[in-house]
Amino acid sequence: CKLHEYQNYHYMENYYNITEKSITCINSQGSVMLLKDILDQYKDQYDGRNNIMPRIVLFAHAETALHDFFGDAEYWSARRSMRFNKNLRDIGNSYRTDFLVSNDEHDKVQKPYLWTDEKPYRGAIGGDYLCVHMRRADFIYGRDAQLPTLRSVANQIKRALAELGLHRVYLSSDCSGSEFHDMKAFLRGVNLYKFKAPWEFHMQIGDGAVAIIDQVICSHARKFIGTFESTFTYRIYEEREILGFPEEMTFNTLCKRDDL
Repeated sequence: CKLHEYQNYHYMENYYNITEKSITCINSQGSVMLLKDILDQYKDQYDGRNNIMPRIVLFAHAETALHDFFGDAEYWSARRSMRFNKNLRDIGNSYRTDFLVSNDEHDKVQKPYLWTDEKPYRGAIGGDYLCVHMRRADFIYGRDAQLPTLRSVANQIKRALAELGLHRVYLSSDCSGSEFHDMKAFLRGVNLYKFKAPWEFHMQIGDGAVAIIDQVICSHARKFIGTFESTFTYRIYEEREILGFPEEMTFNTLCKRDDL
């Protein structure tokens, strides 16, 4: 956890309706108790002019704060009990069958009717495709130090396909249309897939439902490669753990440099 204090800021970055006299920048990754400890450090401090504590504390980005019981038995019991909506799951499964040579029997995934019947299992092999979750959009500006270029992603995909002996790639991404076309150009000769719902259907079910369909498809791939610090990637990690995939086929992220 790193703390840096800056004085005389006029506006917070990306928050143009908020002004402040001073700001403390916190860089941390851990449980929410870290935030409590940080606040406790300041509870007895005063601003020097009005002799009162600041009344408002803003945490502008807190997506890496984890609850204190993350990863324990109770957490996994709750997580395993959460299953995707059947209608959305059926759409994802149909896409897998139609385009990716994938179904539950072929993939050897664990998926009993009742989640309480799940057992320790590492025998899933997945469909005949590689899945890559490639974050773009705001990650381009907020996480440039970790985010690879499109050409770098393409090179990493090619290497993974060669290692697996596969030629299909499912791309889950918030990339723009032009970026997707660039990826197709970089991956010439590779069968590249990306789920795209008809506009009317997309408007009906919303972005969240489309994201769930994406997660269903990603969760069943032979190997998954995600984006560093993406919560979407983390959810796919969890789902693949539940389905029974080997760790080396799940916990992978795109590297900034494609020669690593």
